[in-house]
Amino acid sequence: MSSPLKIALCSSSQGETNLLADMLRTSLTANEYDCFVSGVELLRVFQAGIYDLILLDDFMDGICGVETVRKIRELDHHVPLALLYTAHPSHIHSPSRSEDFDALSYIEKPLSREDLDCLLRQASISKEQEPCLHLMQQTGVLDIPFSQILYIEQQKRQLFIHLDQGKIEVVFGKLSQLMYQFDPSTFLYCEPNYLVNLSFVSSFDYVSGRLFVANGKSIELNDTNTDKTRRALKNFLFNRTRSLLS
Repeated sequence: MSSPLKIALCSSSQGETNLLADMLRTSLTANEYDCFVSGVELLRVFQAGIYDLILLDDFMDGICGVETVRKIRELDHHVPLALLYTAHPSHIHSPSRSEDFDALSYIEKPLSREDLDCLLRQASISKEQEPCLHLMQQTGVLDIPFSQILYIEQQKRQLFIHLDQGKIEVVFGKLSQLMYQFDPSTFLYCEPNYLVNLSFVSSFDYVSGRLFVANGKSIELNDTNTDKTRRALKNFLFNRTRSLLS
């Protein structure tokens, strides 16, 4: 059985938030939701992989929905987004808005039950298709989305998988046995004990040979890994910038 969809509702209108919350509570699609009164409040807690669907009002206090989406896309390129607008959306600058922000949908308010059910179905399909690390356990297969992995540390025969919400999965195995599942353009293997998601690297000190991850972890590298890390980060940042501009 799949886990409930994790949804963020972001609107400055308490009435609209209450309406959406009521529809989610009575939906046949299992879900959990958090409510935010502004884009600033959402961005304050947002991390990649924390939500399966985000519903945003276009006009909000502070930064608007479109600007909130831009900032979310800097952190998470995959989470499904739906932007709710009033009347004709000509105020949104680009005529190809969905392509600009890779949004799931643009929907005129008020959001209907049919529209919401369609969004939930699409988000559920997206969640089921999300690329995952597959780990064989005695209780079955453990699937962990790659987008949630900060880094993996090997200690003897144990792997400590650090996730972006502070959770740590501990499994038996070796990094070398799992490497075939990872995209080498996104995950850097710092031999012999670490595998790091470059999306979560906060800084890199070439002089000291230290790599810093978003949760504050400092990884000390040897000379070989220091040079390899510099090249990998350079290529990763170049490719990410090119994809954002294309």
